Amino acid sequence: MNFAGAFRFIVAALISLYIFVFVIRFLMQWSKADFRNQLAQAIVQISNPLVKPLRKFIPGWGGLDIATLVVIYVLEVIAIILLVSIDTGFSAPLALGVKTLSYAALRMFHAFINVSIFLIFVRIILSWISPGNYNPIISVIYSITEPMMAPFRRLLPPLGGLDISPIILLLGLSALKVLLPLPGFIA
Repeated sequence: MNFAGAFRFIVAALISLYIFVFVIRFLMQWSKADFRNQLAQAIVQISNPLVKPLRKFIPGWGGLDIATLVVIYVLEVIAIILLVSIDTGFSAPLALGVKTLSYAALRMFHAFINVSIFLIFVRIILSWISPGNYNPIISVIYSITEPMMAPFRRLLPPLGGLDISPIILLLGLSALKVLLPLPGFIA
C-alpha cells in the first residue's frame, strides 16, 4: 500500500481547493462581479481570515486586490514545501531554497489558468443546460468569464448563433500551460 502517495494526494487536493477559493475571490474582484450573492459571500467568509489582516499593510493597486495575490503566493510556497517534504519523507523540507519562490509563482500562474479553464467549461455546460435562467452561481461565473471571452468574441463574432470564443480561449489557456510546464515534483 502506498500511504505516502495517498497522503500526498489528500494534502495536494485540500491545498488546491483552498487556493481555488482565493483565486475565485481575486477574479471576482478583477471582473467586478456582484459580491452580494450567496456564492460571493461564502468565498469572502472563507478567505477573509487571511486577506483582511493583510489589507492593513498591503493596499490594492489599480483596482486589484494585491493582498489576495500575496495570500495565494504564500499558500503556493507552503504547498511546495509540504509536497516536497512528503516526497522526501520530511527529511528536506526547505531543500529547494530560492527555487521555491519561482516555483510558487509558476504554480500560482497555473492556478489562475486552471480556475479559468474550469469556469469556462462550467459556463459552456450551463449554456447548454439552462440558458437564460438566473442563478447566483451562474451570475458569478458569467461575471468572471465574460471579461476573458469578450476580446475573442470581438475577433470572432458568433457564427449562426454558435459562439466559438470559449473554444479559442480554452485553446489559448491550454497552450499557456504547455509553454510553462510545472516540474513533476510540485505538480
